[in-house]
Amino acid sequence: MAAVNEFRPKQPRAVVTVNSLLDAAIEEIETLGEDGVRVETVLERAGVSIGSLYHHFGGREQLIEAARVEQLRRFHSQDLESIQMVLSGISSVEDLLDRLTLMSQTFHDPRGGDTRMRRLALLGSAVTREALLSTTREARQLTNQILIDVFQDLKDRQILSDDADPATITLFLQAFSFGQVLADIDGTAPDAEYWAKLSKKLILMVMCLAEPI
Repeated sequence: MAAVNEFRPKQPRAVVTVNSLLDAAIEEIETLGEDGVRVETVLERAGVSIGSLYHHFGGREQLIEAARVEQLRRFHSQDLESIQMVLSGISSVEDLLDRLTLMSQTFHDPRGGDTRMRRLALLGSAVTREALLSTTREARQLTNQILIDVFQDLKDRQILSDDADPATITLFLQAFSFGQVLADIDGTAPDAEYWAKLSKKLILMVMCLAEPI
């Protein structure tokens, strides 16, 4: 198939057409799933001709893959913005805990279940799509590096213990958060107050700021 970058033309008029098709395809995917995407509906939503679709993407499957890549990029952009906003300028251990607790509460909010499930579906879609899998890896590596740099800075400023490992902390926080996705699948809802207390204890432990419980 065509490389993902080939879906991003430079001419202003073509950019509008491509973005309209991607927006329409993403909306269809999020509403009906990939199997429910109909070319006719996408074209109607985008207001373009079938010739434009084939010219820019080559066909339905290529459009879906390009839409998935664009969907990932948008999610990733939102993630980076949130991380940088919440974790910038940390001044103390208490400040760090408050901010991480806020991030945890935001991620585990029951109202975010639909978004979490869409992200899970996106990850599943990447398994059999080389371009999407490559973009997913790049996005994950960038996110991880930003978090590692934040925790390394805290360690250098002695807000974190000398024993703390930034890479391990980064992996743990994301793995711990994934538990909420499993709860979404199971249809269960952990006790919010106890979850917050447990989160704080585990964060302190993994950052080598408290003894094992």
